Amino acid sequence: MKIRLKTVDSTQKFLRDQIKGGKPVQHLDAVLADMQTGGLGRQGRPWISVPGNLNASIYVVQNSIPLTWVPLWVGVCLFRTFQKYGAGKEQIKIKWPNDLVFGGRSKIAGILCEKQGEGVIVGVGVNLKSAPELQDRPSVSLEQVTGVELPLNASEAFLDRLLEEMSYEPFLPVIKKLYEEHALFKSGDFIQFEDIQTKEFGTGSVLRYGDYGELVVMSGGKEKKLLSEEVHLRAHKP
Repeated sequence: MKIRLKTVDSTQKFLRDQIKGGKPVQHLDAVLADMQTGGLGRQGRPWISVPGNLNASIYVVQNSIPLTWVPLWVGVCLFRTFQKYGAGKEQIKIKWPNDLVFGGRSKIAGILCEKQGEGVIVGVGVNLKSAPELQDRPSVSLEQVTGVELPLNASEAFLDRLLEEMSYEPFLPVIKKLYEEHALFKSGDFIQFEDIQTKEFGTGSVLRYGDYGELVVMSGGKEKKLLSEEVHLRAHKP
């Protein structure tokens, strides 16, 4: 099932209501909207909806990877979809846990996951034709990255290509290898992290991505596991 809507408050909420209302929703069923009036981002932030960009939510049933690896797996699938549109692998990077960025900083896509029923609703926002202005970071569109003009209805074709990537059963060792290869932060990189609850900052060096999708860093002489719902990350020069 793929539903396309002209306008909706949130594709995430629409799919959530479908599941809660007892509607049959299968693996990789998706909702696509031309416009969202109340798009959702991570930690309650709004996702700015712009005509021509991708606003979609996809239902993922529990598969062979841990639930906590779903957003990272979708990040890999998004990365591979960008490649199909001519965005080079050195241009786009996956920023743990839920963004794809260009040039190390400019946001081009975001992922939002929430557990619902037997699976996960995966919200995906992609700047295809234009880059809305963000308060805390620069943004960029796929058109700007590739220099190729996309049609106004490009969002459905992009979603179809993403769903094709997601249709292959993920195998964790392969997904983990691809994620590490294309991640913005690699082993040895110094980062600064902020605890969302306490607003306290810390610094450390990246060690690895854990078996459950956590980011493991060396901080203060000890290994520390960073969880996606707890931190903001940025590069840091020691």
